[in-house]
Amino acid sequence: MKSLVSQSVIDASDKLRADTMAKVNADPKLRKIYDDTRKEAQANIDRHKKMRLKRKVNGTVVEVEVADSPTKVKSKRKKSDRSKRIELLDTLFSEAIRMRDGFTCQRCGHQNKSAQAAHIWTRNNYSTRWDMENALCLCYMCHIKGFHSAHREPAEFLEWIHKRMGDERWEALKVRSMNTVKVNDAFLDETEKRLRKYLARWK
Repeated sequence: MKSLVSQSVIDASDKLRADTMAKVNADPKLRKIYDDTRKEAQANIDRHKKMRLKRKVNGTVVEVEVADSPTKVKSKRKKSDRSKRIELLDTLFSEAIRMRDGFTCQRCGHQNKSAQAAHIWTRNNYSTRWDMENALCLCYMCHIKGFHSAHREPAEFLEWIHKRMGDERWEALKVRSMNTVKVNDAFLDETEKRLRKYLARWK
């Protein structure tokens, strides 16, 4: 699948990565922190991958890789039908974002099947929780664990997103994120239909 990341973005990311690695390699302490961070990141990726595969199996998402021995997690309280539907929509949405972006980190250009769907405005806002403009594909380091990741430097991340989207799209998404929606069966049905239709385009 062709990457949707422009060459200029990739070149700038490569230069930033090269400069950062030069500083890291020049300082033994920084190098140790970097190596430890990468090991922890890979461990988290492996753990989340198993969890995601299990969720996909239970949610019957299209083109699922079945884990060899999915671990059954015992729960004291059964999930409600509404919670299960929201979980399924989250999985469909994540698949749609990653397939749209070619499993390529939109910040550093790294391509990996373990790439994640990162929300721009919080997923607590159901008006934009499954809005295709409210998320993009990021690698684990750019999303959560890196020195300048979205979770560690949210202000920097939002500023980068703002420039990437432009004022008009940015403001429109911001307004939508502040809207209140009633999360009823009709809303969930329509959202699932829209996401499955979108996924079908990439099959």
